[in-house]
Order: sequence, then structure tokens, then C-alpha cells
Amino acid sequence: MKTPTKIARPDPATPAGVAELPMERSITPSRLATTTFPTSDLSLGVVTTGKLTWRTVLSWLRDDKILTAEDVDRTARRFAGGNSAQHPLVRIGSAGLTRIGDGKVLLFPGDAQEGNWLSWLDSSIKWDVSGPDGKMVTVVAENLLARTVFYKVGHHSSHNATAKAKGLEMMASQSELIAFIPVDRDVALGRSPKGTWKMPARQLYLRLLDKCQGRVVRSDIGWATYVKPGTRGTEAEFAGMGTVPNWSEWTKAQQAAKHVQITPSYIDFVLE
Repeated sequence: MKTPTKIARPDPATPAGVAELPMERSITPSRLATTTFPTSDLSLGVVTTGKLTWRTVLSWLRDDKILTAEDVDRTARRFAGGNSAQHPLVRIGSAGLTRIGDGKVLLFPGDAQEGNWLSWLDSSIKWDVSGPDGKMVTVVAENLLARTVFYKVGHHSSHNATAKAKGLEMMASQSELIAFIPVDRDVALGRSPKGTWKMPARQLYLRLLDKCQGRVVRSDIGWATYVKPGTRGTEAEFAGMGTVPNWSEWTKAQQAAKHVQITPSYIDFVLE
């Protein structure tokens, strides 16, 4: 089962590297959502035309047997409690959902900062869900982090939006892990006070490269690349970051990641 995640790259005229703006996507007529949630699921109807909604996305994930009925029901009830300007894929991605069968996790923490990460690891935070064999299992945040294979880096990869020991270092699927950084560095550095919005933060950027074996994607440039010493301009802070042997291995890993397609308009990730 392959699960695609398509992420729009920033319009140069829009400061998307600094502010996450409300977005909508049209539903392709070729993908019909013919089912509806039963009345017990808050009478959530599924539309087949117009703007993409979280109701429709949940329906697709359920019908394709990517999510369990328990996950769909829990998420539907949670989302029905209030409106959100977030894109449906971003909102659902942040709901702590796992795929049936292998339990792989796509992690979208939004703008969460250190305190948020620590709260997720509280011993009282746990979920009872159906495992691949149909038996109920208890899941805690450590389990989800260990199975994370796609990490949308928090708050455009600012210095305090990714917990280290209680976050990134718990992501144990290093052979698969890929990090996506939604950022326009040129726009970020131009924010007031100029030059202080350092996104991605250098130390975190380097650790992400090492942790993900080079598979780090930025929305402004695509794959992370080696910056030669003496380079000036937007990428100057990253000059000489990582060794030449490091980058040789990291570049090979990027080239081998065929499930990631980078185009001028969007970045496509397929969960295999």
C-alpha cells in the first residue's frame, strides 16, 4: 500500500517561509468519495466536488484501509469540536495517526515548541488502538516517535521547535526517516530584526542531516546541498557544514530516495 503526501512549494511572492497561510485544494473529479460516515459518527457527509475537507480525506483513508475505524472515529469527533484554517492534510497529519499493517507514522507537529513535546511524553498520555492483528494495544508517544518515517520539522526548523533528547533522538527509523522543512530562508532572514530569524537553525539542520542520513528536503531549495566554504548570501551560514565524505554519502541517500519527487511546484512523498 502506498500513501502519497504532496506538499506545495512556496510561491516566491508569498512569505510562506515565515507564516503558514490557510490553503485549500480542489478535489479531482477522478477520485469519488462515494461513502458517508454513519449517523453515529456525527453525520459527517463526504463531498465529491469543491474544496478538499478533512471529512473527505478521512473517508479516503478509511476506505483504502490505511486507518482503522477507531482512528477515523476518534479523529472525526475531535475535529468536529471546532473549525480550523489549517489545510486538511496538515490538520490530519497532526492528529497522531498511524497506518494499518506496519504502523509507520507521519509526524506533523506544527509550531509546537519544547513544552509541547514534553507534554506528549507524560505518562498519562496513551491510546488504546487496534493492532495489525486486530488485538487492542496501548500506544504512547515514544512508540509513535520510534516509528516516525516522515517528520515535518516544527516551526520552519527554528532553534526551539524540535525537542532533542525527548523528540528527534527518539526517532529510531533512521534507515527510512526523512525530514521536510517548510521554509523560505531568504524571506525569513529578511524579517525584522533582519538576520535574526535563522531558519533552518544551523545546529538543528546539521543534526537532521545526520539523523536522516542526508534525506532532508527544504521547500525553498529542494534537497539540502553542500555549501562550499566562502559562499556568500542566504546560505553563507551553512558554508563548510558537514564533511565532504558526509555529503558524498548523504547525496547518495537522496538519489536513492525514489519515493520523493521534487518539482518547481510541489514536493511529492510516497509512503511505501
